[in-house]
Amino acid sequence: MFNEKGFFGVKRSILHAGEGPIWKVSWKNSFIAWANDMGVKIFDTNSRKLITKIARDPKSPSPADYHCHLCWYNGVTLLVGWANTIKICQVRPRTSADSQDLPPFYVEVMNIIYLDHYVSGIGPQPEDKIISLGYRPPENGQPVRPCIRITGFNGEELSLEELSIKGYESCGPNDYNMSVLTYDHFVYICAPTDLVLAKPRDMDDKVDWLKDRLRFDEALEVVRVHETQLRKHTFKSVGQKYLSHLRSVGQFEKCAEMCSAILQGDAEAWQQEIMAFTNCKKLTVLCPYIPTKTPVLKPWAYELALSSFLNAHEFELFDKFVRLWPLRFMDNKQLSIISRKCYQK
Repeated sequence: MFNEKGFFGVKRSILHAGEGPIWKVSWKNSFIAWANDMGVKIFDTNSRKLITKIARDPKSPSPADYHCHLCWYNGVTLLVGWANTIKICQVRPRTSADSQDLPPFYVEVMNIIYLDHYVSGIGPQPEDKIISLGYRPPENGQPVRPCIRITGFNGEELSLEELSIKGYESCGPNDYNMSVLTYDHFVYICAPTDLVLAKPRDMDDKVDWLKDRLRFDEALEVVRVHETQLRKHTFKSVGQKYLSHLRSVGQFEKCAEMCSAILQGDAEAWQQEIMAFTNCKKLTVLCPYIPTKTPVLKPWAYELALSSFLNAHEFELFDKFVRLWPLRFMDNKQLSIISRKCYQK
């Protein structure tokens, strides 16, 4: 029912009837969108014409079990979440010369995003992103927590978090509701026994999310670009986590190559890395990158590096680095002992 002011009071017009209950309605500018079990319809209040009907996918689950969710991203873009899909629909002006009997607008489905959960709520996020509340059926008889997912218009998953909602074990997909406040992007999630407020993540949260997924190169780039917005992460702290990961998966060459950029002039951090490579019996890989000027390390670090060549029977490399590294860095007595071992071998 569409109500509007007239000369003699409120005028009521029936926009839709005869197809069962309407589950969702969303209004933006002159466009009204609503959803029932048959599909989604969009009406233009200026021309008083129905613009389009977006039919429900016949292969989707029962509409009674999985209601449609929709919202306007902006004045011309409608987001439709139904079952395990999100459709991005755009209202466009009709320009054809023979369209006098047709609505002045038409709708184009720009993209269909397929998800691994059922949509129990949908809302807009800045920079062409979509937030969806996901219901996941029980697995092996065990209930699964609902989740919040951020997805780009291109379908790329940007964030995924499980929600701790009371009583989720007994909830179905139609038991949840979600509302997004567009001015601050706060998200309210309502369940039969709980109400949850979700706030946008900051850059520190983004770095954590990338680290958890072992996407360290991307995490370092975020730190480099958004350094002033970070409170708990630094380039070195993230970088050292990356170095530790590279060692754990056996990528010692790449780890050694990255040490200079990450550790820079921190002598203590360099010495810790030397010990880490020593424990992995891979110190010879790091030796070409060990600094001799900025910073200058303690003598034992260079002596340990030279000993690693002897232990690996790399006598030519031992001789090379003895000549390359200034002797003033090392203890002469200890260097003599190491050198005798070399020539004895």
